[in-house]
Amino acid sequence: MVLLLIFLPCSGHKNNEHNQVSSVMQDLHGSLKDLVSECVNEDDIDRQLQILLKINTILPGSKRLGIPSLVTRDYIRKVLLEIKEEIDELRV
Repeated sequence: MVLLLIFLPCSGHKNNEHNQVSSVMQDLHGSLKDLVSECVNEDDIDRQLQILLKINTILPGSKRLGIPSLVTRDYIRKVLLEIKEEIDELRV
């Protein structure tokens, strides 16, 4: 004897999942914006690099940076601008 159970998702469940995903995306968007702003306003290049590395771990895999071994202020400014533009394009 085989017992076959079929579960049909109710529409409320689907909306709840969508709301959770949307909420996570908004949190991620806000966190990235905050970190980029913090990094831009930081004067210490070592601290900027730490923040940039943290930003890089949050970015989706396809958007992660290949950070070189020698990092300059110009490099940090350039990639922060690129990240900021990407964040603005991904607005939820």
